[in-house]
Amino acid sequence: MRRSIITLIILALSSSSTLAFWSGTEADQLISQDDNFQGWYTRMAVDDNGVIHTVWNERISNLPVYQEIFYSRSADNGRSWSAETQDIIISFDDEYSTVNGADIAIDANNNLYVVWGEADTTHVEEIHYSISSDGGESWSGQTGDQFLSRPGGTNAIAPAIAIDSQDVIHVVWSQDYQGNPDEIFYARSFDGGTTWTSQPGEVIISYPDDQSATDVDIAIGPNDEIYVIWKEADDSLEVRGIINLSISTDGGETWSGTTADTPITQSFTILLYPHIAIDSNGAIHVIWKGTQDESSPFQYEVYYSGSMDNGATWSGSSTDKIISYYQPGDPSINIPNMGVDHQGNVMVVWDEDYLGSDNEIFISSSSNGGITWSGETGQELVSFPDGHPAYRPFIVAGIDDTLHVTWNEVTTSSYYQIHYSRGAAIEPGNGVTLTFTPATTPIIIPASGGSFDFNALIENGGDLTQFADVWIMLQLPDSSWFGPLLGPVNLELPPGALIDRDRSQSIPGNAPMGIYLYEGRIGTYPDDIWYSSSFTFEKVNTSGSKDIDDWANTGESFQNELMSGDVFRIPSTPSIVKAYPNPFNPVTTISFELTEPSRVILKIYDLNGREVTIMIDGYRATGRQRVNWDASEHASGMYLYRLQVNQQVYNGKLVLLK
Repeated sequence: MRRSIITLIILALSSSSTLAFWSGTEADQLISQDDNFQGWYTRMAVDDNGVIHTVWNERISNLPVYQEIFYSRSADNGRSWSAETQDIIISFDDEYSTVNGADIAIDANNNLYVVWGEADTTHVEEIHYSISSDGGESWSGQTGDQFLSRPGGTNAIAPAIAIDSQDVIHVVWSQDYQGNPDEIFYARSFDGGTTWTSQPGEVIISYPDDQSATDVDIAIGPNDEIYVIWKEADDSLEVRGIINLSISTDGGETWSGTTADTPITQSFTILLYPHIAIDSNGAIHVIWKGTQDESSPFQYEVYYSGSMDNGATWSGSSTDKIISYYQPGDPSINIPNMGVDHQGNVMVVWDEDYLGSDNEIFISSSSNGGITWSGETGQELVSFPDGHPAYRPFIVAGIDDTLHVTWNEVTTSSYYQIHYSRGAAIEPGNGVTLTFTPATTPIIIPASGGSFDFNALIENGGDLTQFADVWIMLQLPDSSWFGPLLGPVNLELPPGALIDRDRSQSIPGNAPMGIYLYEGRIGTYPDDIWYSSSFTFEKVNTSGSKDIDDWANTGESFQNELMSGDVFRIPSTPSIVKAYPNPFNPVTTISFELTEPSRVILKIYDLNGREVTIMIDGYRATGRQRVNWDASEHASGMYLYRLQVNQQVYNGKLVLLK
């Protein structure tokens, strides 16, 4: 049985080769205070300065039991957070419980707006809000309840918020309608949240047909079109679910969905948690949790529907498309969410059972407008698989397109707290690929140690020369990472370059028993991974034998000549090159040490491999060298430096945050 499982894992992981580095896969990172109260339903937004803001529900008391809205922010790309050691509450602590999570949006002046559902003094839910005009230091909702729904309604819950290019704030939510099932309600504010159109009279933007409309989400199009989706029972098959759509092209004055339902999916046996996002190319993307199984046990996957024509037609209206990794009998996904970056990439995260243990966080991404997805052919893990259940993830891209994911997970206190993982920006298709293929499968290493053979194939299918590091890492049975077993080796890859190498990896007898993940990576060592490829092997048990006593990696050298171009033969050593500050705005200092007079070339490139500037080109004396790069005239984002000292080459990345 174990051998067949290993074979399946090899197929799944080898076919998924666009994996990124995620900080959260190596260790847990909490961004909320680890106290004895539940925290869940996270949402995030990023302001124009690159500060990440996140909100969530958390229980503030066990007696009486009630929740408030909590807040945390990070100004250093997710490395540290304001609420790690101290709770920050942005709602009014009045012992009335918040419901089903909050949502957050940021206007052009970096004002923060948070909305949520909460019971009022009569125990009827209304939509509340809180505003910060000082970057999250203080909040209007801390001193008293603020309502944007009209008082007197029934069960107003689960709001979603978006802000258009004119800084008009748009909020939607579900609410009982005249004693009938829920419909979708709408409010807007033209004055930064001081007044709301819903206060004098509520507006319904769904078709009131006695079918319950819930799980609403909202997005703004490139020309300030407003798109709202929600879950609703199919009119013809009331036991099944569909997603309906309502569009406004006049700033929220009129809505297409008020006169008839507009379904954008086929009907599903069960459909939950729909979300909408619009990428930088104007393509509209909708995902949800669904199943077409007619009877229990139900297998849920992440489904997708997209529109390339402003919502006129939808791919999911005629065809079901699964974008999570699907095999019959696999574990079900739980709760998905979606984000987009500035390059037009779309990212979907969800929680799912991991290797028969507790749920972990996974991701699927598309770089071609939703046509194909990385998750269709393999799984990419975002969280640290430590046996603690992880649920309800949310994803957002920073101003440099670094990916940020938050979720709630059980901690040592046995309560849910908010966890975080950071992923490298999805590379804009530089054409460099890496494929690792084992010579035979399954790979079983005996107790005394052994070895296996594999092939490494590196290609540059792009139009530009790329400078890259290649290295090999090993994930141990306890999920920790070990290595590099090879490299980093620095390569210059001209267009059309091809490296095809057969190599062998030794596994010592004292290696722990269990399943290992053997992963090749290419990019800028150690964290900027453009492409990776992996497979698994099993060590049957631990032995004190000395038959094999090292982790030797041997075979055809990566440093031989390419089909075109040359290879730099000296492995990169980024530790001797430092850039500080990094991230920076607008000046950073690159420093390095020379042990002898040397010819030095230092260049800055953008992510497409285009030369931005030449910092040094000439001879430098022995000793510490420093050079300042003033990026005042360049756009925020990620840049690469390439330092050549005689024949040695060092690569690194710089993040400009304006």
